[in-house]
Amino acid sequence: GFAFTLVTVAWEPIRRTVGWLLLPLGQDALSAYILHLFAVALAAKIRPLAFETALATPLENTLFQLTGVIFIWAAISLRVVVLKQLRHGLARDTALLAAGRAYLYLCGQPSRDL
Repeated sequence: GFAFTLVTVAWEPIRRTVGWLLLPLGQDALSAYILHLFAVALAAKIRPLAFETALATPLENTLFQLTGVIFIWAAISLRVVVLKQLRHGLARDTALLAAGRAYLYLCGQPSRDL
């Protein structure tokens, strides 16, 4: 329909403006879906503290929901960075452990002269 045609024709401007937000969420949709459950639970706990009245204004609701979307986007985007750092640290630690084990093994050999 109309939405598909609109996105097809206007893909480049859409991608330039909101691609930074939509592409990570779409590429990792399962994680986004799972994280949104935690965001909703957190929002249910925070909402009474954030809004003193029973009904929030449309602007307050919009800002509250945008905060949830940005929270999910940040969690997905930062996961890649954190995993990369963990892998790098794990590789370094594994190499150090291997070197330490080799040193201890060689020190335990009576015929070796270190």
